[in-house]
Amino acid sequence: MQKRLIFLSLFLILSLISHTQVEIPKDKYPFYKVVEWPNQGSILLSKDPTGSTKDIYINLLNTEGELSWGKTIYPKVEDPKLIISSNSNYIYFIENFKPENNFINYNQVNQSGGVVSTKFDVLKVIRSYGYTIPNELELNEIVNTPKALVFYFQLPVKSDGIIENIFISITHHNNRVYHFKGPATDMKSQKKGMVGPMLYAGSDESTISFSYYSNEGSLSNMNFINFNSKAEAIPEQSIKTPVAEGELTLFQTLNMEGSAYIDNKSLYQSRGKGIYSRGNYYLVMNDLSTNCVKILGLNEDRKLVQLNSCSPSEVNSRNPKSIISYFEMDGKQFIVSEIGDNFSSYVITQDGVQTLNLNRKDIENVQLNPSSFKTKDKTTNFVHVINGVPYSTDTKELEKQEKIIFKQ
Repeated sequence: MQKRLIFLSLFLILSLISHTQVEIPKDKYPFYKVVEWPNQGSILLSKDPTGSTKDIYINLLNTEGELSWGKTIYPKVEDPKLIISSNSNYIYFIENFKPENNFINYNQVNQSGGVVSTKFDVLKVIRSYGYTIPNELELNEIVNTPKALVFYFQLPVKSDGIIENIFISITHHNNRVYHFKGPATDMKSQKKGMVGPMLYAGSDESTISFSYYSNEGSLSNMNFINFNSKAEAIPEQSIKTPVAEGELTLFQTLNMEGSAYIDNKSLYQSRGKGIYSRGNYYLVMNDLSTNCVKILGLNEDRKLVQLNSCSPSEVNSRNPKSIISYFEMDGKQFIVSEIGDNFSSYVITQDGVQTLNLNRKDIENVQLNPSSFKTKDKTTNFVHVINGVPYSTDTKELEKQEKIIFKQ
């Protein structure tokens, strides 16, 4: 493998001299997927098309146009779920979303190609809270934060009429398991729409944040549950708003997080979503009375204000769909709202909230290939950036290609 990497690296360097294209020939097995690892390069995945082995071969094509390393993982399943983030120097292949024999199994790969195949004991975690039923855990989210991989499980306890919210944080550098239990959700309140689901809000080096909507009388709140990578609680925050204006909305991530793989989208329907970014807290909601998305936050006087501009409009539908898609890129939070046929987009930065002029096609490839969004590539090609210059390749029928060719 080492000799092959040296040969391929030399081959790629020679290709770069022409400034036109880079070629990566397949190895023993054909490629089946290419995924961007933001700030690191592109992950080229190969496997046996016959399925006689579940091994997955991973190569990293770096931002210099060289194959940094090639590694193999040996999952027990055919299609482990890739969890990747621009904020982390590790990627993960999760083998099971439901505990098997009390364990969640996964493979970790770091930026240098180091591989760790391991698992963690879910039963051990919930026993500390007095429960012994790991098979009833429901996984809602997995996020790859700067310092830890975080699993969010719900545990329905019908006898008490509550849902326990349990977070398991696994620190990247040593795969050590920590856990944190958030406030329980009252089932009756949730059924009445008074309490929404917990959704991932954001993270940084010191804080991991989830949020949930709640309604109390004449006020609605966006509540932020915070903890650090060692699952130590950080004081909660909340944003109080006037009588609920938010419409029940599907919130969907365009980052490669656990919720992207979960089919039950009702788990992510809420009247609002909290966002944590750069130490600031925001509330995002679709308001059907104006057919506008609202991004609320605290101004310099610590007063709640609407931070974005939106002109009220009409929707040509009696019950328009309400969707908010969101993703993080380069430390910025992108918000894309759909209310019926109305489509609007914004970005939250350290300088405030700015209006964007995006369309649906602009965000089609964000999840697998953020560079296609940043370079405004209008094709379905996969974009790989080499020394600041975008190269692209066609990933259709990838398994039939003898080599992947990136062209400038």
